[in-house]
Amino acid sequence: MSSQVESVPHNPSIVSIDFGRLLGKYATPEGALMLGLLVVSLLLTKLGGSSAKLTSGRFCGRKELCRATATALKQIEEKKCQPVTLWAGTPKYWLGGKLKGLSAFIQTLLGSSPTVWFPHAERGILVIGAPGSGKTASVIDRAIESAMRQGHSILVYDKKGDQVRLHAALATRYGYSVEVFAPGYSYSGVINPLDFVTGPEDTTMAGEIGKIFTSSSRTGESKGNEFFETAGEMLARGLVQLAKASNYRDLAQVYAFIQLPNFVERIYHSIYRPDKHPLKMNPWIAPSFSQLMSSKDAEKTVAGIKATAEMVYSAFIQRDLLRAFIGKSTIPIKLKEKQILFFQLDDERRTVLAPLIAAALHLCIVSNLSQKRTNPFCYFLDEFPSIGRLPRTVNYVNEYRSNGGVPVLGIQSLEQLYDTYGERQGKAIASALSTHVLFYPGDYNTAEQYSKRYGETEVVIRSRSTGNSYGGSQTSRSTNWSEQIHKKPLLSPDEILRFPQGECVITSPAYGSGKEALFPYKLKIPIEQREFKRASESEALWDSVIRPQLEQRAFNWAKLQELDEENLHLEITKRIEEAFRMLPMPGELADGVVDKNNSDYKEQMKKIVAQTLKKLPIDLSRLAA
Repeated sequence: MSSQVESVPHNPSIVSIDFGRLLGKYATPEGALMLGLLVVSLLLTKLGGSSAKLTSGRFCGRKELCRATATALKQIEEKKCQPVTLWAGTPKYWLGGKLKGLSAFIQTLLGSSPTVWFPHAERGILVIGAPGSGKTASVIDRAIESAMRQGHSILVYDKKGDQVRLHAALATRYGYSVEVFAPGYSYSGVINPLDFVTGPEDTTMAGEIGKIFTSSSRTGESKGNEFFETAGEMLARGLVQLAKASNYRDLAQVYAFIQLPNFVERIYHSIYRPDKHPLKMNPWIAPSFSQLMSSKDAEKTVAGIKATAEMVYSAFIQRDLLRAFIGKSTIPIKLKEKQILFFQLDDERRTVLAPLIAAALHLCIVSNLSQKRTNPFCYFLDEFPSIGRLPRTVNYVNEYRSNGGVPVLGIQSLEQLYDTYGERQGKAIASALSTHVLFYPGDYNTAEQYSKRYGETEVVIRSRSTGNSYGGSQTSRSTNWSEQIHKKPLLSPDEILRFPQGECVITSPAYGSGKEALFPYKLKIPIEQREFKRASESEALWDSVIRPQLEQRAFNWAKLQELDEENLHLEITKRIEEAFRMLPMPGELADGVVDKNNSDYKEQMKKIVAQTLKKLPIDLSRLAA
């Protein structure tokens, strides 16, 4: 067999380029600009990679981490009301803490960031994780401490009582004054929602309280019977206004009104008494009972309206709960620097307490953020859906951040949030919070939604094919390789559902490249052994020092207000007497001014109160010590 090699003659015209003549054509300002643009374009193409990618999903890299670190340090240094940075874990700097900026940059570049930063926390943080996933211990508890280190005003909702035991003692170490609102516990202070109502004519705030009480027990998007709910909210508002016009301006007085026999008739006579009659209802209060009056002759309708309000207010009449909302508020609601307020829920009585906690939380947040603050107000609502529905949650997050609000919400899964708020409002709440931290959610739908949120990446699949070719007596074997580019989730739902405790993915506006943001940052947040030791010491300090001090303070406040806590049923009796005085039936006692010193009045009132107590759905005799 022979082979022949054919030579190709050299052609100088092909390989020889006259660069002098070529560059000479561009020896003008316009030509130089064109060459410069060409060079920049080539560099950007080289640095930016191929533009023919099928996907753009990728994890957060060192560049984005360094940018987030620089942003965090700048915000901490500036100490403004906004923006605000929180973090998870005490920052550790090399070089003995000197040159923090340089040290933090080098550490982050080398994969040893001082801590896990959450810059722009004022834009909201949503922490998602099933029980035991590590969301509270890894992020929320440590973010609370980071707020303490900066002296911010702090509100903490504590569903189980673990956080107050951990953080109350820790707060005192940072120089904080500690307040606790925990209905059912002896160390609770008093928050009287009616203290937020300026007077009987304040229909706006009275309506706000009534709406929260009635709506917090509803879940999801189901509206039930809209007529009864609206009428019930109006009745709840009117009862608050009536109580504000009484001598006992608290929820126990609201309860006393609604327990009166012939309640609807009493309201009717109070509204339609002659002008200038001393017991005629205030004309600013009367409209709140308009729907009740329009249905006065429809017995079933009236019963439904009354039941809506009665269901909420009757639930509070328990001896160990009364002390938390009877009398004047002892807890300062508007928080200043280095003040922390805990709202603790007794989970065993969640159905009863959730509306009261929700109302107090709402009033506290609105009071602190309705005007611009001089320091940040951080509110941490772990297990957020357990409170019930807070009707203005989206407003808190979107509207109050500019006034200094820093919301941090914790949920178990998106499905849990949707169950409470409905899918539409639940999505609005989640999307209003810019930073999301996802731990093991225990729910496939949540994992799937976040898998889609993180995007897709490319994988190259190489395949090999072999073949035989026959030519005469010879057989040749050939091997061919081919490559195919496929898309796959950056993190698949099943990968998310295999997260061990403490592992999470953070997406934050601060973790970006300048042109893009929200690159997923996957990590396992470490908790050192010394953190567990310090937590144990704080809890021991709570049991031995902090709790006894709070109990003594609560006792002293009750004594100062002359509340008979050992015989709280007497406080209820006083309020029932006040309700009879304000809403008498014609001819029952007197249709004019009641003379309390009249012996006949005293005897008849005693009889009516005794009869009423027997009819109450709750045996008030058990309120005695």
